[in-house]
Amino acid sequence: MANQLFHIVITTHSTLCEGYLKATKLILMNDATGISAVPFKENTSPDDFEESMKEIISQHHLQPLIILTDLIGGTPNNVSIKQLNNNRIQIIAGINLPLLLELLMAQSAGKSIEEIDFKELLNNSQKSMVHINSLLKDVS
Repeated sequence: MANQLFHIVITTHSTLCEGYLKATKLILMNDATGISAVPFKENTSPDDFEESMKEIISQHHLQPLIILTDLIGGTPNNVSIKQLNNNRIQIIAGINLPLLLELLMAQSAGKSIEEIDFKELLNNSQKSMVHINSLLKDVS
């Protein structure tokens, strides 16, 4: 699988994943073709949601996948874990926009999933969270 372009799947409660997809299109000013959103919507059974996840994973069966979920222990994350049947799938719980943008930039640079330093990626993502009031207080 070396140097094979990976696909990103965002899955969240409600339509949050679709919002992330729209935000990346706005910020990066492109169609973000290497990414899919799978929402776990109200009134959707966990079984139906699992079928939706299996479908999107099978559509990209030749590509490595990075699945981004909103909440560890939530249905989107738990269903994603059930799909961990081989090394081609990586899951990150706790998506935020800087994390997604960094992955999309790695993807557009042609990086393979093996070239991504997930520890550094998560560290950068965590560092992007800033309490602005404290930051401004330190500046003044």
